[in-house]
Amino acid sequence: NVTVNIALPFLSWIIKKYYFDDLKLFLFYGVVSAMFSFANTNPPLIVILNMTSLLMVYVVSFSCRGKLLPLEILRKFFITFSSFVLFNLGWLICFFYTTIDALKYYNVSAAKAWLMETVAAAGAPLGKSFSMSHITYPSDINFLGYWFNLIPSWIIMLIPICLVVIGIFFTRKTELSRPILHVLVITLGALFLLKGVAPPFGGVYAFIFEHVPFFNIFKTPVQKFGLLYVYFFSVLLLYVLHSLREMKVYRKALLFFVAYLLFCSGPFISGNIIPDINVKTLGWVSRKYQDKPEYQVARQSINKSKLVSRVLSLPGMGNYQVLFPSGPSSLYSGTDPFLMNTNKALMVDHLSAGARVLYKNIRGEGFDKLVSMFNIEQLVLNGDQMDWYGLVGPADAKEIRKNFGKYAKKDFGEITVYNNTPRFLPLMYTTESMLIVVK
Repeated sequence: NVTVNIALPFLSWIIKKYYFDDLKLFLFYGVVSAMFSFANTNPPLIVILNMTSLLMVYVVSFSCRGKLLPLEILRKFFITFSSFVLFNLGWLICFFYTTIDALKYYNVSAAKAWLMETVAAAGAPLGKSFSMSHITYPSDINFLGYWFNLIPSWIIMLIPICLVVIGIFFTRKTELSRPILHVLVITLGALFLLKGVAPPFGGVYAFIFEHVPFFNIFKTPVQKFGLLYVYFFSVLLLYVLHSLREMKVYRKALLFFVAYLLFCSGPFISGNIIPDINVKTLGWVSRKYQDKPEYQVARQSINKSKLVSRVLSLPGMGNYQVLFPSGPSSLYSGTDPFLMNTNKALMVDHLSAGARVLYKNIRGEGFDKLVSMFNIEQLVLNGDQMDWYGLVGPADAKEIRKNFGKYAKKDFGEITVYNNTPRFLPLMYTTESMLIVVK
């Protein structure tokens, strides 16, 4: 989620710098958006990024022109959006198809249940957002929760909101007063969306969630709209500080803000920017992966195959995040670093609709034919994987090992690679229409 916060300042700077030069705006916005394509990891983040671009075009237009010009704003946004699509078309096409597959599993009822769960877990997102702690964990979960729940942090974290309030309501009016009010309205709108179904007026978000097409992708509003809120609050703070530059309070405001930034850099300075998470039922779960020697050997074995084929990941997991032991005393959770670093296409539930068919029929008599039809040469069982978000299909690792005796196999510790070469059917790629020349 936070990778979008890296891209937004750069893209906004491009909009501001080249607002009056359409060609450079189109070119540089496209190039920079392609450089930060890794920030578009899911549909909600793509929407947030382009929503921010639209709103920044609005802010820049109003700041430069001093009045609202809807047609100009729409034209500039069309330039940035078309540039984004053109320069990122290669991965956007693939992303479109994977999103269609994902929508088959994430129906409205499941998304609504997820929405209720995430908002409830956030506690009081509206109140926490004033101190920018709306996504902060409790103090016993990880280092970030510990650091930002210290007693001094309750005061320090209120510095930005205090600076904004003082700058808007207790200083004299400047030429930036009107743009500041517009950015303030945008920030308050993002704040309203951030809280999701939490009070007050949580029913408004629930109504939009159910009735506006595709809005149900925002099932984690605290995280997704939290990015929008934090970014425009930062823009608002920038405008406020800039409006104070000729006043006596300017130097003091900067000192307080520097103190705030130094405090917030504590996790980075201490090496806890990606902290381990204390999951009560499991222990410490880390995002930092330590590769095992047997994993390295297993990957080399998988990569040796010269056939253009797929690998089926076993057992079937109910989420893209896997969980297995990593290091002497912790567990790893995240995308599968073992199979994602092979040179084969993967069959896993979150990437392919066909994988679920295989997992559901793993006990069936026609399973072998299905495996061949899907161009699968190797079936890879990771016995280290733990039940994290539930299994897909009826079979766990023990049952798979018991019933897969007909396949030739290689064992690499808890990794077992089953070979389907005798039954393997290659995929034939042909043109839509063929021309046969007979001599």
